[in-house]
Amino acid sequence: MSVYVITGRTFGQYRAVAKIGEGGMGSVFLGERLEDFNQRVAIKVLLHGIGHEETRRRFLAERQVLAKLQHPDIVQLIDGGVTDDGLPFIVMDYVEGEPLDVYCDRAKLGLRERVALVKRVLEGVEYAHQRLLAHCDLKFANILVTADGSPRLLDFGVAKLLDPLRYGVTDAATRAALRPFTPEFASPEQLRGEELGTSTDIYSAGVILYRLLTGTHPFEGVVAQPLALLRATLEASPERPGARRPEVDGDLDAIVLKALRKEPEERFRTAAEFAGELGAWLDGRPIASRAGSTRYRLAKLASRHRVPVAAGVIAVLVLAAGAGGTLHTYWKAQTARARAEERFRDVRRITGSLLFEFHDAVRDLPGSTPAQEKLVGWSLEYLRRLAAQSRDDDRLRLELGEAYLRLGNLLGNPYEKNLGKGEEALSTLREGMRVVDGLQPSRNGGLLYARLLGARGEVDQSLEDAQQAARLLEDLATRYGTDAEVLMTASSQMETAGDLSAGEAARNWYEKARATSARIAELPPGPLTGRSRRSQVILSMKIGDNLAQTDLDAAIAQFERALREYRSLDAKLLAEPATRRAGGSLMRRYGRALAQAGRAEDAVRVIREGIAAAEANAKADASDKRAQWDLAVLYRILADAEEAAGRPAESAACLEKVLSTLDEGAPYGEALVRLARIQYLMGRREGVAAMSERGIKLVTSPLIRAEVLLAAQPHERRRAVEALETLRPLPDSPEVLALRAEAERQCGRWAQAKATAAQGLAMLPAGRKSEVGARLQALTQLPAGPGR
Repeated sequence: MSVYVITGRTFGQYRAVAKIGEGGMGSVFLGERLEDFNQRVAIKVLLHGIGHEETRRRFLAERQVLAKLQHPDIVQLIDGGVTDDGLPFIVMDYVEGEPLDVYCDRAKLGLRERVALVKRVLEGVEYAHQRLLAHCDLKFANILVTADGSPRLLDFGVAKLLDPLRYGVTDAATRAALRPFTPEFASPEQLRGEELGTSTDIYSAGVILYRLLTGTHPFEGVVAQPLALLRATLEASPERPGARRPEVDGDLDAIVLKALRKEPEERFRTAAEFAGELGAWLDGRPIASRAGSTRYRLAKLASRHRVPVAAGVIAVLVLAAGAGGTLHTYWKAQTARARAEERFRDVRRITGSLLFEFHDAVRDLPGSTPAQEKLVGWSLEYLRRLAAQSRDDDRLRLELGEAYLRLGNLLGNPYEKNLGKGEEALSTLREGMRVVDGLQPSRNGGLLYARLLGARGEVDQSLEDAQQAARLLEDLATRYGTDAEVLMTASSQMETAGDLSAGEAARNWYEKARATSARIAELPPGPLTGRSRRSQVILSMKIGDNLAQTDLDAAIAQFERALREYRSLDAKLLAEPATRRAGGSLMRRYGRALAQAGRAEDAVRVIREGIAAAEANAKADASDKRAQWDLAVLYRILADAEEAAGRPAESAACLEKVLSTLDEGAPYGEALVRLARIQYLMGRREGVAAMSERGIKLVTSPLIRAEVLLAAQPHERRRAVEALETLRPLPDSPEVLALRAEAERQCGRWAQAKATAAQGLAMLPAGRKSEVGARLQALTQLPAGPGR
């Protein structure tokens, strides 16, 4: 995995000196001009999601945008380009200033000065809007104020081009399904995932002005509670600023509240109109925002006709007193029904928008795992509360069950992109099963219950759960034989049952899964056609991996079949992260089988092809633990192949990559022991024993611990004795007996080692080549005595 060190690098005519922040699309560094160290600049470099073409296009679109913006209150573009190793960058003016709110507080500015600054910011925003560009992430951190009191608008990395072709880019380059934003300043349409425009900036500027006037957020009581803030932004009306700070008069109240209206069309039509209202307030002139309101017109009427208005007020009060009881009764009659309807609307809005539309949209975007984690945090507590009230509504229970499934998978399903939180995942999936329990007789209920049960088995590695879910889905696939979703789900769960099984039982599940998936190809083309073709690749690969334990020739034939299926996929399917991951996994397993068959050079070639696919996935999302794991495992297998090819230095380099990718744990420890062994064999003896001991301590699984104890260098009889003790409780199998025979050999018990190896060979199919068989065969050829 490539690690980019930016500080000290040159970008065009500039050198990066120090990191100073993060923007919407990249990291920002303080820079200096090479031939003029007095010119300081800001260099923005795309680091997150560099392997993702959509992200790269959006970043380059920002450069196109800034090149056309020439305004004293907007940061200026100086240079831009792409480095030799593919890093896009832009060079901008370095703005030495403070965030707008920090500046106002430090300078102790009064209301008029704060309003004047916001007016000037809006004039810069209007300049951008006139050039058909909406900023879409206005906040204090993106508005710096210099020492002379001038605001500068920064970071158009998440901007929305209203006319993309004007900037020489396609609309796809600037449209992301979940454009990054800051919830505290986000407009209702941003939270709903709707089309954005200039009104989004109007709303955000309204939040900024509210904060500057009152020192509080419009929804201050819930600003630290993401889900509550979301609901308030969508549904609640903010308190008028004057109620929080008496110095704010009614005219300023009206201006701010108009900017914060829920529907975009009810806000100011333009940033210029917003700025004009602030200018009118500063000049003491009447404002249109207040004059257009009913309350404002009535106040004016009352000031001109005091006596008639007073009589009218008395009449209204009398009528209200007589109608009060009727209204109260009507209100009570509607409450129960309204609450039920509101509950269902709430869950559809929250789970539909956040967990379904947003989650699906960002699932494969680079760097999206933390964003998905926020969706989980926003939704989980609310869903649990609703679940307690959902027993009487089957549609709601299904919706909630699906939400719990998605949350559980994201939290800790090892078969999917996840956050590594296994216990939380299990708890979430169990809650989902409780919600949908009893709905199994229906097609949707049965499908969802089986998926939840299967996901629980995947997280907990429970064979019983996985097999039970597979059998439930096998029955559904029989009943709904032309339903592609049922067939695909059944095939996927059968595959999982195979993953958690062993030997022939596992292979039987894989064959069932492949046959079930193949039935989708007989149906008219649909959204699952591509996925079913990818599953054929994966299942052929897993059958090969299963056969590799006992029959290398048959395994290699299966891997070659899987490779043909993989290369027959269309370009669009091959570009998907899930397909790239499947390709990397196939190359890893195929390469390992080739190495075990003595074809080391072929193995190196195949595994390196897999590494290219795995590195693309790992670079696309540095927060995806699964992608990092995939890459580390490929390098681990490549290390074995390079050693078998007689290149120990290359093998050591691969193991060092493994260690730089993995967090410290059992796989890290196993790689550390193997690196120590390679260095020992290369004559680099210093520190090897300590490295081996450190690695051994990290490995707890009996089989792998015995393996590393026997591989550790320098060989010590005490480690072989410990390996024998570690293997003692394990049932006999060819793998266990091969390790036990090797431990006996290292203890000097050669006769016993030969007998143990012969016992293991007898458990393998006769006449078939396998890696464990080769090891056992070699041990049966030991001389009669140790002969050390």
